Amino acid sequence: MGLKSEGNSNVPEGAGMRKKSGGARAWPSALLPWALVFLVLSLWIGNWYLLSRFVSEDRRGPFGDQFGSVNALFSGLAFAGLISAIILQKRELALQREQLELQREEMRESRLQLAEQARVQEGSRKAAIANLRIEVLKSEISAIEMASGAENFSRRTDFAAEITLQLHWETP
Repeated sequence: MGLKSEGNSNVPEGAGMRKKSGGARAWPSALLPWALVFLVLSLWIGNWYLLSRFVSEDRRGPFGDQFGSVNALFSGLAFAGLISAIILQKRELALQREQLELQREEMRESRLQLAEQARVQEGSRKAAIANLRIEVLKSEISAIEMASGAENFSRRTDFAAEITLQLHWETP
C-alpha cells in the first residue's frame, strides 16, 4: 500500500475522507427522496379527488378494499429498505474497523520510531559529554606543558593519550 505525504505525516492512500462524487451523479441521488415524497403525495391527493368525484359513498368501502395488495406492497418495500439500510450500515462499520486497525498500526510504528529516536539522542548526549571531558583534559595538559616546559613533553603526551582513551571508554 502506498503512502501519500500530507504535511509532516504519512497517511495510507485511500485513508481518511472519501472522494466526493461528481456533481452529475450526486444530483439525482439527492433528488430521489423528494421525488418519491412528491409522487406519494400526488397519488394520495389524486386518489382522494377521483374517489370523491366519481365513486358513490356506498361503493367507496369495497373500492378501497381492492387496493389492500398495494398496502402490502408498500409495507414490503419499506421492510426491504430497512434491510438495505442495515446492510449498508454493516459495510460502513466494517470500513470503520479497518480504518481503526490501520490507525493502531500507524501509532505502533510511530511509538517504535520515537523510542529509536530517544535511544539515538541518548547516545549523542553521551558522546557529547565524552568529547567535552576530552577537551577539558587537553586544555589542562596544554596548561601543564606550558608551565613545565618542553623537557618532559614526550612522556606527558603519552600519558595524556592514555588518559584520553580511558575516559572515552569509561564514559556512561
